[in-house]
Amino acid sequence: MIRFIHCADIHLGSPFTGLQQKNSTIASQAIEATKKAFLTLIETAIESHVDFILISGDIFDSSQQHIQEKIFLKEQFQRLAQAGIYTYLIHGNHDYGRFTEEWNNEFVKVFKKDVLTEILTTVSGESVAISGFSYETRWITEPMALQFPMRNPLVDYHIGMYHGQTYTTSDSSGAYAPFKVGDLEKLHYDYWALGHIHKAMDLDSDGRIAYSGTIQGRSFKEVGEKGFYFVTLDKTLPMKKEFVSCNSIEWMAMAFDCEKISSVEFIVAELYHHITKKTWNSDKTYLLKYVLEVSRGFNQAWMKLIEDILQTEIAKNYINLHVIEVEIEYQSFKENNQLWIELLEDEESHQNRFLEIQTIAMQHSLLAKYFSKEISCESFQHKIIQRAKCLIEINMEAGDENVH
Repeated sequence: MIRFIHCADIHLGSPFTGLQQKNSTIASQAIEATKKAFLTLIETAIESHVDFILISGDIFDSSQQHIQEKIFLKEQFQRLAQAGIYTYLIHGNHDYGRFTEEWNNEFVKVFKKDVLTEILTTVSGESVAISGFSYETRWITEPMALQFPMRNPLVDYHIGMYHGQTYTTSDSSGAYAPFKVGDLEKLHYDYWALGHIHKAMDLDSDGRIAYSGTIQGRSFKEVGEKGFYFVTLDKTLPMKKEFVSCNSIEWMAMAFDCEKISSVEFIVAELYHHITKKTWNSDKTYLLKYVLEVSRGFNQAWMKLIEDILQTEIAKNYINLHVIEVEIEYQSFKENNQLWIELLEDEESHQNRFLEIQTIAMQHSLLAKYFSKEISCESFQHKIIQRAKCLIEINMEAGDENVH
């Protein structure tokens, strides 16, 4: 039996720029929240005596790290080493090219650009093969899954580490290290520790090909609980995989249909009612965005008033809850999104749809200025269509909050 932690997309050093502009105090808490979440992970590993930790890419938010983040990370690796816990790390599209030799030692293994396999013998005497690769540049368009070896028959367990995203069409342009689930399945590994998608999710029926998601959400695109997987593999028993929440700041979005409402007071009462129905964890800070679904006739002057009233009322009773944003979503915008979805449904209509979109896009002065020539080029049109299809498929499978 082996036990390990699978995490990814830590993004140490993320500046939380958007939040800084809205609430600098909360932004400062958010910057520390990423480290706090990682400390929870490290403490869980040490207290549970896991065999190793897998970090599947983007441990840093940038390829150029601050010295403080590097010192912090080195200290945590040292804590793990002192506890006899191994760390296996791959770099992703954010922290690409940082094959830091100072981390490579007996207990910390950093994979480089080519697919390689490390062999580990655990304290209990079981052998584990771990295969992976790191990003040398920001983009990898090659299907790196095709470079992984078949399962090693001489070891007890074989695990793959992969930072990338799936694709389902014949064209994978625009994807990060694109792969098909079938390409991973046919290698017969015992587990695939995936990174790049910021939402915990399984890609197969038994959960052996999985994204752990990020450990701390960074915006309203990354709502809900975030954390890591605690995995137990046993040759005689079914796999056990537990999601462990570790985010101290949780982003939330609530949608509310205001189409039939004409009173600010009624809107505020209904929004506040939504809050009182939910159970709040006192150990967390919640950042809330309300999305008001309205018709074109909605009075925009109400926006600031609604936000101010909500802030005042919530502050009286919920010290850990902060309304960061109130957003209007016009119903007509939602209907227009169907145009993009239809791009996937009818191959013959792609070019006609592109011409419709082109007409709309060229009404924007900046787009007309910089793309008027390129947009009429057939190869450019094809590239845009393929890129749009790829993004739509990813969003339909995993949600907007997932891809970074």
